[in-house]
Amino acid sequence: MPEDGHGITFFGVLKKEWQIVFLLRDKKTNCRRKKNEKKEGEVKVSLQSRKILKKNQFSHSFFTARYARTRKNKSYYRVYTCYNRLVRFFTKGEFIMLKRIGFVDKVKVWNFVKTYENLLEAERWNGKQNSSGRKCLWFGLGVELGFKSYVFEGIKINDALRKKCDELWCGNDWNSILLYKYQAGCELKSHVDRDIFDSKVILINISEDGLLGGNVEFSYNGNIEILSNGEIIEFNSKIPHGIKKLKSERWSLSIRKIITT
Repeated sequence: MPEDGHGITFFGVLKKEWQIVFLLRDKKTNCRRKKNEKKEGEVKVSLQSRKILKKNQFSHSFFTARYARTRKNKSYYRVYTCYNRLVRFFTKGEFIMLKRIGFVDKVKVWNFVKTYENLLEAERWNGKQNSSGRKCLWFGLGVELGFKSYVFEGIKINDALRKKCDELWCGNDWNSILLYKYQAGCELKSHVDRDIFDSKVILINISEDGLLGGNVEFSYNGNIEILSNGEIIEFNSKIPHGIKKLKSERWSLSIRKIITT
C-alpha cells in the first residue's frame, strides 16, 4: 500500500474511504474463516474421539464383564467356603469328598455275595419288617435300627475276609460289615447315618453295568456319582447320601465301625 493510504487495483488507485471499507470486509471474512476452521477442527476431533471410543468399546465391555464374572466367582467361592466350614463343623472336621479307591475282582465278589443270598433277611425297623424291598446281612457287629437302636452279634468274620477288609480300611479298627441286596426298582432315600456309626465307610458296589459302564446313581452331598460293578469307594456317612431307583439287581458290601461306648 502506498504511503498516501491509497490502495492499487486493476481499476487504478482507490480512495482512502473505499480502502477502509475493503479492509473491514477482509477482516470480517478472515474472522468467519477462522471460526469455520475452528469448527471443522472440533468436528474432526469429535469424530476421531468417537472412533477411538468405538474401537475401545469392546475392550472396555470385555474387561467390565470379566470384572463382573470375577466378583461373581468370588461370591460363589465365599458361599462354598462357608458351606464347607459348616459341614466340617458338624462332621468334626472330617473329609466330605467321595474317594474312588479302585476295583475288586468282579467275578469273585459276585460269587462271594451269592453264597450268602439264602441268609439274607428283610430290612427291619423297630423290630418289624419294612417295605423297602431291600435285604441285608450283618458280619461282626450288627445294629437293629429304630427309635432305640441296639447292637447284636452277626455272622462271624473269617480270617481271609478280615485280612481283605483291613487292607481296604487301611487299619483294623473297624468291627462290622453290612451286606445289602437291592432288587430292581429299589432305592435308598437320601439320609445320614446315626451317631452309633462312625463317619467312615468303605463300600464295594456290586451291580450289572450297562453298555456305557456303571449305571448305579449314588447321590452324595447333593451330587450324583455313577458307580460301576466292583468299584470301591470311601465316603462320609454323616453327609447326605442315597441310591436312586435301580434298573437292575444291585448288591453292596460296606465296612463300618460301630461305636459301642
